[in-house]
Amino acid sequence: MSETSSQLTDYPSQARADSTTRMQTPSRSRAANNGVAATAPSRSRASRPDRSGDRPRVPDSTDYHNERRRYLARARRSPGLRQRYIRNLLGYLLLRGAWSFGFFPVVLAFWVPLVLAEFNPVVMVQSLLPHLESFVLSNPEVQARTISMLLSGWLSVGLFFFLFDVIIHPFKSPFQREADIHMRAWSQSQGLVPPDEM
Repeated sequence: MSETSSQLTDYPSQARADSTTRMQTPSRSRAANNGVAATAPSRSRASRPDRSGDRPRVPDSTDYHNERRRYLARARRSPGLRQRYIRNLLGYLLLRGAWSFGFFPVVLAFWVPLVLAEFNPVVMVQSLLPHLESFVLSNPEVQARTISMLLSGWLSVGLFFFLFDVIIHPFKSPFQREADIHMRAWSQSQGLVPPDEM
């Protein structure tokens, strides 16, 4: 009987102790969860790779241009490249000259009278025949002055188109092409990206 009374008297104290332990465990679990939640972003941040390190590096402009200058100095001493440069330059000048002094002045010489004749070739020829007859029947001084005037007009029109064509289509040197190829290979060997590809 005494044992049962002692158990009965101890029961409220045990119940209080159990309730306090139950109340403490959720708070501890919450604190533990909060700690995990607090450390989780740091781990996730640490686990993310640094994308700035993955970006390819751009070469220093001074190193890039110094290497380009050194290669151009070496390339200009190559006889094969010099011959190719002369051939390309002559071909470029001949092509631009043929367009500027051959095609455009001749087209303009026929186009302007055709426009004035309202695109009627018969009327154009009939309007030009009196000028041709007067040129043939004139004295040599008048003929020389007319020829010089036509030549100066032809040269001025050709020079205008030549300069315009050279500005629009500049000459591409083989030295510069070889330097571009060399600098791309140099940038890849250094693990860099050329400035013109950025």
